[in-house]
Amino acid sequence: MRRTILSATTTAATTTKQRIKTYNMKAAAIGSSCTSRTGSGHLIPTDVPVKSGGRDSAAEPVYHLLAALVGCKAATGTFVARKMKINVREMTFDLEASRNEMGALALPIDKDPTVPAALSHIVGVCYVDAPGITDQELEMFGKQTTIRCPVANMIQSSGTVLKIHYEKKYSTDEIPGDGFLIQ
Repeated sequence: MRRTILSATTTAATTTKQRIKTYNMKAAAIGSSCTSRTGSGHLIPTDVPVKSGGRDSAAEPVYHLLAALVGCKAATGTFVARKMKINVREMTFDLEASRNEMGALALPIDKDPTVPAALSHIVGVCYVDAPGITDQELEMFGKQTTIRCPVANMIQSSGTVLKIHYEKKYSTDEIPGDGFLIQ
């Protein structure tokens, strides 16, 4: 069940409304295989590869984090595009993330690892299919989407370097110059 709680906070200079949104989840795990049920009733299975002791029955949790990131950026980007009055037909993402596995695997188990288990960075490109979008609009779209994306905010607050560059995705009738698109 999702609930939105509205309250008002008053400061000397301005009045700011807060809209607190809460999320609920229940989960059960057998070994490394886990199934979560969201408050809205969706199931989210996770597991790890066989070489890591799992059954490889579902995507690893880190892939769910990356899916949450692009899903949140897509939802946020849709809101931003609507407010900017630009027609974003599609956003496609190409991401890479990495971490030092020793943050999770270092032994002995009674000693804290010397490196964090967190992702060190997430980098990539978001190709934006938006006919007629200017470079300035694309820059604002990317900036505002990142600033307003809750998942991106959490990832950056964790210390993970997050660098997703926004680029125009051209349809065949919009290819600039001599008709060849070099990437």
